Amino acid sequence: MGHRRFLALSHLFRMKRSWFDGHIENGISPKIKTGEENSSEVDKIVNDWSKSGKRKRKKNTTQSNVTWKKKSIFCRLPYWKTLLIRHNLDVMHVEKNICESIINTLLNVKGKSKDSINYHKDLKAMNIRHDLHSESRENKFYLPVAPHTLSKAEKQMFCKRLATLRLPNSYGSNMANCISVEECKIVRLKSHYCHLLMQQLLSVALRGLLPKGPRNFIFKLCSFFNEICQGVIDRNKVEILEEDVSETLCMLERYFPPSFFNIMVHLKIHIGREVRLCGPVQYRWMYPFERYMKVLKEYVMNRARPKGSIAERYIFEENAMFCSKYIKQTSEIGSRTARNEEYESDFLVAGVQFLKGSHLMHMDELKSSDKRLGINENLLHKKHVDTFATWLHNKLEVHISTRLVFNSVIHSLIPNVFIIITDCRPIVAGQYAENSRQNSGILVEATTICRSSAKDNAHVVDKVLYYGVLRDIIVLDYNTFHIPIFWCDWANIVNGIKKEDGFTLVNLHQGQGQFENDPFILASQAKQVFYSREENETSNWYVVLQASPRDFHVLHMEEDTSYGATIPLDVTQLEDNHEKDENFARIDIAPMIPAFCSKRISNLVAFSVDV
Repeated sequence: MGHRRFLALSHLFRMKRSWFDGHIENGISPKIKTGEENSSEVDKIVNDWSKSGKRKRKKNTTQSNVTWKKKSIFCRLPYWKTLLIRHNLDVMHVEKNICESIINTLLNVKGKSKDSINYHKDLKAMNIRHDLHSESRENKFYLPVAPHTLSKAEKQMFCKRLATLRLPNSYGSNMANCISVEECKIVRLKSHYCHLLMQQLLSVALRGLLPKGPRNFIFKLCSFFNEICQGVIDRNKVEILEEDVSETLCMLERYFPPSFFNIMVHLKIHIGREVRLCGPVQYRWMYPFERYMKVLKEYVMNRARPKGSIAERYIFEENAMFCSKYIKQTSEIGSRTARNEEYESDFLVAGVQFLKGSHLMHMDELKSSDKRLGINENLLHKKHVDTFATWLHNKLEVHISTRLVFNSVIHSLIPNVFIIITDCRPIVAGQYAENSRQNSGILVEATTICRSSAKDNAHVVDKVLYYGVLRDIIVLDYNTFHIPIFWCDWANIVNGIKKEDGFTLVNLHQGQGQFENDPFILASQAKQVFYSREENETSNWYVVLQASPRDFHVLHMEEDTSYGATIPLDVTQLEDNHEKDENFARIDIAPMIPAFCSKRISNLVAFSVDV
């Protein structure tokens, strides 16, 4: 609570009493202390490491304004007080704890949900959100349903979407082992599961389930984590994220219980500043350390002497790794083998458009031949589309006399094509039903000439997205080189693709005859996506999700180096209810009734009664 002080002084939320704690916010955000100020406070602290008989530490009433309780050993470093960031926030654990709090609150998990009878009594004591005040009728407590609460049917739909979702290889393990659709529970979530949920899957699973207010701001919360976890971050965009996250937390205060806002939720305010000063979070979070701790734990064979076991095993592996470099016909210890190394040749190509160099060469020749084409981009692309096939045919006929010259021309026209993805294995659509993985989704970004209708004469060059499913892989053998092409079933770009609440939905079962005569693409043009089916098994619509595979390295990409976020929805298209006063209670779900009565009201447990 209290995140309105991080907003601008003229912000609308500062005057909203009923939405928040019942008061007008006039405070300002606290000033971040410098290293010298912290050092002056810490220097006065004397660490007491003596063993005393008292178990409880007495509260220090003389130093009530001092934040620190002990002096860290890092304060002895001479440069410590000059650092801008002296204590790094671990995004991995912040993301995990926020994800668990959201899921437990949405599913109303017993003992872990932030929604309880104490929450309703706190609202009554604060005299806010009168729609959620508890009521007593005939010796029974009735608790109105908060806007963040899911009904029984919505809980089952939420769990079913996550349990039936098929993920690509190397993206994540099977999450269905942690989900019980009948009991509406999600248990044993690992840190990487929470990372996947906050990055993409939680937004897809909640689509259309909650009221628009809390649902949209959960989407924005997920979008924030998705943006800061990218490999390439724009500094100017981070400053905008810092402003947006304060507004997002304020709107979550409007819908979620006060007990939801613990220290982990508050730390989101400061993550943006650390990203702006220190760069991407991949170099500072705990994932590599946690993984290596698992390796060290496996070294322990004698539990009575764990440190000795780890040291002995580490020295042994280090010596073996050194010797393996000088022994023939041995694989280096510690090197991981790729998933597709059993194939003699790798034909999985992605990233750079095939014949991209020849396209640029042809467009340069057109610009030099006609100055009008250098000014009018639409006319240039139209001329390029009409004459490129003939130009390429004539270009190759000139140099086809010898194979050596032919190969040199081919490599000059097709630079930087073969970029191998050794950790991604496509699965054709026929194998999808029998496989727990989904690697058949295809996306193609094509630059083409567009027009709004058949009668429109104003042609515009723009990018068009084509979504489909891989049907088969065909390899063209030219003796000296091979070219793989994909045979796909494409969705209709007219009525088979739509935008809804920021999500991209694709119809993969109807109207696929539009490209029946042109189903092939080059493997270099394809990008991998995966789909989440809507509502039920009979639906023809799928939500599009995109994720980069593991061990994907892009080489010589030039202008394609822009790193796009993989959030499944566009949060800029979401509706912000800043001017609307909504009901705080859901009227489509019956009030909750306490399961049992106790002498202490705080021990009451509530359950939901479906409509």
